[in-house]
Amino acid sequence: MADKWLKMKALLENEYDWPASYRFKFIIPKDKEKEIELMFPKEKIEYRASKKGNYLSVNFQKLCQNSEEIIHIYELASTIKGLILL
Repeated sequence: MADKWLKMKALLENEYDWPASYRFKFIIPKDKEKEIELMFPKEKIEYRASKKGNYLSVNFQKLCQNSEEIIHIYELASTIKGLILL
């Protein structure tokens, strides 16, 4: 696990009691909306367009069993070109 994920894991472990509901937040280029939907087909995804409409803010809530599940989702999402993790 990369250092950035180890730091995040420690923060999550200190902040949450498992299982816990976690809100995922990303910013994606508008043309990547379908990739997010295919990657997370079971999630109720909320979108909000940027002022110029070039980007979308992506949010969804998920009940996660542990910090490793959260990190796995972030690692998966980070494979989308142009995605910004929040």
